[in-house]
Amino acid sequence: GAALAQVLAEEPYDPPVAKHVNVGLVQGTITAQLRARAEAIEAKAVAGEGVSVGERAIYLHVPHSIHGSKLAAAYGRAAPEATARNLATMRTMAQLLAEL
Repeated sequence: GAALAQVLAEEPYDPPVAKHVNVGLVQGTITAQLRARAEAIEAKAVAGEGVSVGERAIYLHVPHSIHGSKLAAAYGRAAPEATARNLATMRTMAQLLAEL
């Protein structure tokens, strides 16, 4: 629960639609190598898209569509060790954990 709260607190975007942000979780913390790979895909972003790396997660903002996004496609190759969920799902998980 505390780790999830930290991940949500680090989320840098303020999306009007939470499903437009994907959170890539890794076990432990982000390594320097993974950080470099994730930051390198920023060049694939189109207007409005972005990638940000926190201590424990990678945040991918794709407000147009994740399905046609070159940034999202590059993310999958750059961070295969991360499992991604959209921000709406992450918030729901945190809420459920808080109720336990």
